[in-house]
Formats: sequence, structure tokens, C-alpha cells
Amino acid sequence: MPIDLPVAVSIFKGDFFTPPKVWGDETYSKLFYWNEVPKGAHFAAFEQPELFVAVRDALATRPGRKTNVGKT
Repeated sequence: MPIDLPVAVSIFKGDFFTPPKVWGDETYSKLFYWNEVPKGAHFAAFEQPELFVAVRDALATRPGRKTNVGKT
């Protein structure tokens, strides 16, 4: 079943399963970000914190980003 929500994916190449991008394209109808990081694995935030934060920051500051922060 396709997922109809905006989705961002980062694949850390040290993980035990690294799906191909075509899998993401077929699974997520609103895939807007696909990134393959050369280091890190299942616990990427712990293993490669600088890379993890760089990916997070890139998503948080991307052009056209919509946010509901501070809105009720």
C-alpha cells in the first residue's frame, strides 16, 4: 500500500539492509528527499552524529519547507 505523506529517507550504508531508491519511489508517492550516507548504520545518530545532524539541518532549511511550529 503506497504511503501518501511527505517522506524523507536517509540510507546509512553500514546498515544491514539498504534498499534501492526505486523501492522508495514505488512505496512513497510523496518522496521528496532520498539520501545515501556512506557511513553509519542502524544507530546513525549515535555512530555518526555530525552526518546525522547535517542531514537533519538540510531538511529543516530546505527551500519551500512548510511548518506548523507555533501554530494551533
